[in-house]
Amino acid sequence: NRAPWKCSFGGLLRVRMSPGFQVDDSPILPQDDLSGQPEIAPLYVKKGLMGPGAATKESALWEIGTIGSFQSLTLDLQVTNKVKMFSRIEGMGEVALKPCMQVCCAYTAIIQTEGGDYVTVRRIKISTLHMPLARDTESLFSAVDAEALGSVLYHKLASSVLTEGITATQDICRNWLKFLMVCAYKSAEVYSELQKDQAQHGLEETGSTFFAGERLLSVPGELSQEDVLLGQGHHSLRVLPLLAWSLLQCDALRPGLTQTDARCAAMGQMAVMPPSTLARAIAPGIELWNSGKAFEPIVANIDPTMQSLTMHIKEHQQTTNNLLIFFDSPSHIVILDARHVVHSDQGDKKCIMGKGFKAVIKAAAESYQTKPKHTYILGLETSVPVQQILKCMLVGDAVTSTENLVFSQWKTSCAKMIHQELLDSDY
Repeated sequence: NRAPWKCSFGGLLRVRMSPGFQVDDSPILPQDDLSGQPEIAPLYVKKGLMGPGAATKESALWEIGTIGSFQSLTLDLQVTNKVKMFSRIEGMGEVALKPCMQVCCAYTAIIQTEGGDYVTVRRIKISTLHMPLARDTESLFSAVDAEALGSVLYHKLASSVLTEGITATQDICRNWLKFLMVCAYKSAEVYSELQKDQAQHGLEETGSTFFAGERLLSVPGELSQEDVLLGQGHHSLRVLPLLAWSLLQCDALRPGLTQTDARCAAMGQMAVMPPSTLARAIAPGIELWNSGKAFEPIVANIDPTMQSLTMHIKEHQQTTNNLLIFFDSPSHIVILDARHVVHSDQGDKKCIMGKGFKAVIKAAAESYQTKPKHTYILGLETSVPVQQILKCMLVGDAVTSTENLVFSQWKTSCAKMIHQELLDSDY
């Protein structure tokens, strides 16, 4: 392929769903106060599709200019009627049905022949994804892919910017998080009662990740009330408050002094990013590594705040020499000597990166469409502005432009909203 990354062009995408499901192609209606003026909002969602595609006259069929492994599409689905879960088949009796989504993509690619010539070919790829139905809400929440949900949330917020205005997006995001966490809390209540009932009948679950003390205020546990309300006891939902916060601080959605061209550029790039790339674009991955022959981080998924980073460094500095911090984002990969954050008495000796760590850095860089800038600060002496890098990477210490809150304060305000909603609904 002659392109700088693997891509094809001239794509046609068709989606088919099992009975009971369909693509939600409800149009975004023009705003009354903009009558007769050009509007972007009706064009952002193309008959249920968000991302690099264009709607056609047919339902569930879209045109895509270029197709690559560094792009993603988001579809709005809806349930149209009761989903059929069983069917009687002659000779087999009642057979469980699994709903599925079938995606057919036709595209043009340029390939190299055995003789070394380049030729244009037309190809078609059909994928079928089975979608098991959840029998209870707890199973549904446990199956959540937080990064994929964050990508969907971005598209919803970007669409709301074009219809409601960028300031209203702050409240829309917070309300979305509030109702999601309220639903998760009520789900935990139901599941806790189910566990008690099962235990009474000797049917206790093995290997369950559900612990009532981490999900309910009425059951004693190690988490604070705020952490319980914000889903920190749920392995899939615990990152959502940080994802929501980080989305509100990015150039695409943050109210304030962001220039229009910078905002448009950010919205355009984020609209096509795969979920994993989008997550690291808004909240860089932060890991703590040991200098030398390490093949995995000492600590992964560190919260992007100076307090959290400092705590982990101090905890491991007592037993491990020469710690390195790995910042991973699509725009900048940084390897930083931890002594720039927490001073130690280890002298001026430079840190060493082992083969395992170098392989992880290389894989991270190759996961992006455009190779990010690399910065290595492996000793104390450097001309690189370390504090400026830390300010960019530690998004949890950023301040909201509308309320002047840092992440910890914003979380507290969200927890209060969630608690009040639960009180109002007589939980």
